[in-house]
Amino acid sequence: MKNRLSVCLISNDFYPNIIGGVGIYTEKLASGLARKGHKVYVIASANQFPNNFHRNINFYITKERNLFKFWRFCRKIFNSQNFNDLDIIHGSDIFHLPVCFKKTSAKIITTTHNSYLQRFSNYKASRKIYYPLLIFFEQLVLSKSDGIITVSDFSKSYLEKYFIDKQKIQLIPNGVDINNYKPSIKGNYVKKLLLLKNDDKIILFVGRLVENKRPLFLVNLAKKFFPKNWHLLIIGEGPLEEKIRLEINSAKNIHLIGKVDNRQMPDIYNSCNVFALPSKSEGLSLTLLEALSSGLPIVITPQTQFKNIVENNLNGFCIETDNEENWFRAINNCLNNEKNFSIRSREKILEYQLTEENFIDKHERFYYEIIR
Repeated sequence: MKNRLSVCLISNDFYPNIIGGVGIYTEKLASGLARKGHKVYVIASANQFPNNFHRNINFYITKERNLFKFWRFCRKIFNSQNFNDLDIIHGSDIFHLPVCFKKTSAKIITTTHNSYLQRFSNYKASRKIYYPLLIFFEQLVLSKSDGIITVSDFSKSYLEKYFIDKQKIQLIPNGVDINNYKPSIKGNYVKKLLLLKNDDKIILFVGRLVENKRPLFLVNLAKKFFPKNWHLLIIGEGPLEEKIRLEINSAKNIHLIGKVDNRQMPDIYNSCNVFALPSKSEGLSLTLLEALSSGLPIVITPQTQFKNIVENNLNGFCIETDNEENWFRAINNCLNNEKNFSIRSREKILEYQLTEENFIDKHERFYYEIIR
């Protein structure tokens, strides 16, 4: 068995201006593999060149986020660079499609975070026009893959609808750095930032401001039901940002602060009281794991994959978004049981071994199995 692998990771998102979970996933995987001594190439889209990374990582960066232009960039890199030593080419979703058709001895691995087939039913008609094309591209990528990684059994069940050989599919849940994201004495970082009172309660949403994540549901919930000392904090950016700002208008207890540096997130989680994620569909969200590891009570929807990490009345609630009053009651119950729920949230991460270390080790083992 080779002691040192050569791995190329392909993503349309990367540090420092990460937009979504795919970018965080790729950054964690690249850094973890490099620390274990493997040689890593990263082909990605980012607003600026990543700095201060492990010496075992080589970067090929474009600012282009358009899918077809990113594909052209990937093709150009593979045509111009000598990648003869590659063991693994590992892409997320469909971003590595052109590379799947190149003649190479490297094994192709695809991580499907949230299948397009799975997403299809959750978007309005205007977006469904092009989703069949994305599903076709996804089928092409998966058919060319030697190994496929999913983050949950729920996601795996969708992939099996493509009639893929089940032996190719490996379940590897996301993992969180439990030493960085951990419970501590409730801090005042957010309260100082937003000039809040000591007895104010903060309900936190972190994610892309897109229709699927349903941040506007929380905005409407806060406007209708939140008492004055409950504050909704929204962290993220995306196409709904302007609409959310208009909806917030003069509301004094709803705060949208856009994108923040990931290094600030541990302090933010430890300054908040409840984490809320009302998505129409959701993979094993890294922000959800970070909130759990930080000891926050959680309110999510049944459409969240791996949803058994949140148990009703134990460390939070799993509730449909068709009833705003039920969501208000759930958040209120979380606040009333914050101390006990906090302990169980942290225990869930450890119970299911959803750690970053385990995440890296499982990927490494899967790579070795594929090249055997």
